[in-house]
Amino acid sequence: MLSTSSPSGEAQLLSACKAGKREQFQTLISPYLRSIKLIAYSILQNQPDTEEVVQEAILKAFTHISQLREGESFKAWLLQIAGNEARMRLRKDRKKLYSSLEQEIEKKKFWPRQFIDWRNIPSEELERKEVRDALTAGLRCLNDGYREVFILRNIEHLSAIETGRILGLSPGTVNTRLHRARLQMREELTPLFKAPGAKKARMMSVNMMRVMGRIMMRKTISCRHVTRELTNYIDDQLTPELRQQIEDHVRLCHRCSILVDSLRKLLYIAGDGKVLELPFDCKLKWEQIMKRGDFQTRAPSA
Repeated sequence: MLSTSSPSGEAQLLSACKAGKREQFQTLISPYLRSIKLIAYSILQNQPDTEEVVQEAILKAFTHISQLREGESFKAWLLQIAGNEARMRLRKDRKKLYSSLEQEIEKKKFWPRQFIDWRNIPSEELERKEVRDALTAGLRCLNDGYREVFILRNIEHLSAIETGRILGLSPGTVNTRLHRARLQMREELTPLFKAPGAKKARMMSVNMMRVMGRIMMRKTISCRHVTRELTNYIDDQLTPELRQQIEDHVRLCHRCSILVDSLRKLLYIAGDGKVLELPFDCKLKWEQIMKRGDFQTRAPSA
């Protein structure tokens, strides 16, 4: 029996489905059902629309499986279908608000406000249920337009290009939204780690002032500049010169070193792909999918 437990197994299932063995489709798509549901819900944020869009997206994938190009990622192709279906539903339901919403997203700026030091917390502590619950709550609180980018890039591990295709955005816009989403998510998790207390916070403030004086003396780049480049720095998307400038700054600036390390901790927590679950059970009507799919793909009689 074929399975998707390896790339070769998935390739064999794809070939079988394209050859007309549609009974293999459910096995082929099963590892990605959760991802399809998550991206649909992240865009739509309600149960009825999510259930309908997931059903339609899987039906479209079933009926158009032969259109998947050789070498193209099956997962990215599936999520692109689901993302397109969800965005079409959103436009239909909120036609008057959709364009203005997109414009407002691009205008929003976000700067960190909390600098509790949680860099040295052991990784096993970050896997506690309270931390994962906070991350799930934070994802639900993210502004529209940011949530789906964070999920696709940091939880589903798709590239900026793949994410842009799914959401109808340029890679540059994807990276801008990803950066703001990461900063917001870090802000949501920081209150969990306020144990150091007010006294340490005041000492941090004094130390920051001292460090900033040293930074100005050495003429390194500003904290604001470092904050703008954090995602590019963490994702290794900078020129060697700018990367070195940021590293020089971070060595001196306690505030920015906390930002860098806590963002890395955030990505560690999100990276296993199990931090977000739907708040409802999204069941699929497989018999309906197979019946409609067979009808749409059946060759016309002579």
